[in-house]
Amino acid sequence: MGNADVSRRLTATEVATVWLLLVGGIVLPIVGWVIGVVLLWRSDVWTRNDKLIGTLVLPGGWMLPAFITGMGQPSRTCAGHGGPGIPTVATCHSGGTTGGIALAIGLVAALAVTQVVSSLRLWQQARRHHLHSSPLDNRA
Repeated sequence: MGNADVSRRLTATEVATVWLLLVGGIVLPIVGWVIGVVLLWRSDVWTRNDKLIGTLVLPGGWMLPAFITGMGQPSRTCAGHGGPGIPTVATCHSGGTTGGIALAIGLVAALAVTQVVSSLRLWQQARRHHLHSSPLDNRA
């Protein structure tokens, strides 16, 4: 394996940064994503614009779409009526509408695509950085 092959690989920290920005908010709610942002800003691999994109495009990674998906579920409330010697009768009411669920699904899909595109950009920028850096630049 030549030096050019080594310089194309992302470091473990760079890989962790991209993954934490993408799914860190789900794996370790809020904290995982925050760690990804800190790693992103401490790195010299990404430009300021890349860091802003990684931070501001869908803050929280997939945590936000997952949260919205949970909120989009229709609610169901049941109340029982009855008493001694009287059979209990349950009355149930469902909340939420089909349109609201469809809107939530569309929003989640759009947010997920945006986050994937942002993560792919960071990945490509890190690879580009390594392709253009000298093998001597990677020495500790």
